[in-house]
Amino acid sequence: MPPTPVARPAVATRPRVGRRPAEGWASPGCRLVAAVGYGAVNRALRRHIEQVERRLAALEGAGDQGGLDRLAAHHREQTRNFQHERLVHLLVTFFFGGLLVAALAAFGVYLAAGDPDGWTLGGLAALCLVLAGLEAAYIGHYYRLENNVQALYGLTARLEQAGAVAAAGEPRDPPEPC
Repeated sequence: MPPTPVARPAVATRPRVGRRPAEGWASPGCRLVAAVGYGAVNRALRRHIEQVERRLAALEGAGDQGGLDRLAAHHREQTRNFQHERLVHLLVTFFFGGLLVAALAAFGVYLAAGDPDGWTLGGLAALCLVLAGLEAAYIGHYYRLENNVQALYGLTARLEQAGAVAAAGEPRDPPEPC
């Protein structure tokens, strides 16, 4: 008697926000980039900037000081998160830069040693090329991330001008002297 199939419960999955489907893309590399989500941080950053600008315009028109303070607190928290993300990407960029320099040094030393083995020399050259490609991608990503985080600082200044003093981390009313 053949085994009866077991009914599996339906699992609710949420849609993957900000990612394109991998079907129909030209190359396996493009499908890998879609699966990894390259640039998801930059998209989230741009989305945050657009949302804060829209909410700021609406709150300025309404004159809602409490809403401005809440928006400033949310913006401050998001800025802190994006600054942390920027730091992590900077450290990863430096790490891969160090690996690239080490691989280039090994390639140069092995080449200068005389009578290099073709397989080892080819492997080191391939490693150098792969690391150079990764480093170029990391530098490009960090550049975009840095520019978008700088845009957050301009948005913080606009929040402060709108009267949301909480954006600077200062209390609304100055403390009374002791």
